[in-house]
Amino acid sequence: MTVPQDTIANSVTTETISPRYLRDKGATAMFGLSRTKLYTLAKQGKIKSVSLQEVGTSRGCRLFEVASIQNYINSFE
Repeated sequence: MTVPQDTIANSVTTETISPRYLRDKGATAMFGLSRTKLYTLAKQGKIKSVSLQEVGTSRGCRLFEVASIQNYINSFE
C-alpha cells in the first residue's frame, strides 16, 4: 500500500517549538548569560525559575523560564 505524496507533505510541518523552560546550559547558550548570572537573577526575583526536586533528596534540577529571561533582557532596551 502506498501513501499519496500530498498526504506525506501535509504531515510534515516547518513549525519550530520554543521551549518554555531551559536548564542553565541551554539558557546560557541561548541568551549569553553566565550560569552565575542566571542563578543571581533568579534569587533576586528578576527572572523565574523552578526546582524539580523530589522530597527527601538533596539534589534537583533547576529550570529557568525563557519568557522571564526575554522580558528581563527587553527591559534594558
